[in-house]
Amino acid sequence: MSTRTDILQAALGCFADKGYDRATIREISAEAGCNLASINYYFGDKQQLYAQVLAFAYQTLGTAPMPIMADGASPERALRIWIEWYVERILGEGAHRTGQLMVHELARPTAALDMLATSGVQPVFDELRRIISALSPGGLTNDEIARFALSVVGQCLIYRTGESLLARLNGVPQQDTPAIASHIASVSIAAVMHAHEVQA
Repeated sequence: MSTRTDILQAALGCFADKGYDRATIREISAEAGCNLASINYYFGDKQQLYAQVLAFAYQTLGTAPMPIMADGASPERALRIWIEWYVERILGEGAHRTGQLMVHELARPTAALDMLATSGVQPVFDELRRIISALSPGGLTNDEIARFALSVVGQCLIYRTGESLLARLNGVPQQDTPAIASHIASVSIAAVMHAHEVQA
């Protein structure tokens, strides 16, 4: 008999491959080896199942807890630790399916994105902003700090969302998680600490 987790894992694969609109409950039940009544029992309907799959996929990215500002000996070290954690989270084992799912979701957002943004992504973004604020020599506005945070995230995500394209480009080094994290951290630390010189 299929468990709730079996259904979530099967649904993650189907939604990642096809997106919310094209994946069907019948396909998911066949993949999970269960009947439609089991999905209705655990999740109610397709929309509720999908919302739970998004949360499940996000929660199962990596096993290490998010590092916080207090974990680093300095703001520079804290940012390096955070970026190492985030890069491993999005490029590590098991992250490919979740990445596919999120590409579909961001291209055609559903109501489930509101819940994921609030409960999953917002705390991560807030902690990154705290670290960047502590790293800043001062004088940066909240908007500038947020843009630096988005820049860090964007530099990381290109290695996941652009993976297929990057593999086809000459001159792009092979994916090396520690090297990627180190490079992004070095560039970001320099940019934040010298922001006023660059913007002047």
